[in-house]
Amino acid sequence: MMHTANPHNNPVMGDTCQEKHIPAEAALVHKKQVELLQKSNNLTITFDGGLTCKLQSVYTVHVTTPLRDVFFIEREEGTDTKHTTDYLSTMLLRVCEHFKFSEFVALL
Repeated sequence: MMHTANPHNNPVMGDTCQEKHIPAEAALVHKKQVELLQKSNNLTITFDGGLTCKLQSVYTVHVTTPLRDVFFIEREEGTDTKHTTDYLSTMLLRVCEHFKFSEFVALL
């Protein structure tokens, strides 16, 4: 039906979007966010854990600028993991690898 409406339109299959286009776009956005944040100082890193509707444990990490712009940096699925100090510090240090530690003023 779509081809009849517009023969020049070549729709992409849902699987192709899910497996190729969306992850590629997300990687590009993440890269641009990190590049922007690397030019800032006095950043705050925050993290929070919770459960999804399917009872999966998820942590999210955000970085906030002094102008209160908040950037989603990472999501970590941790359902089958013990949420120890080592686990959380490893997760946060992996995020911090994108930045100089001197750029951060707080960890919440």
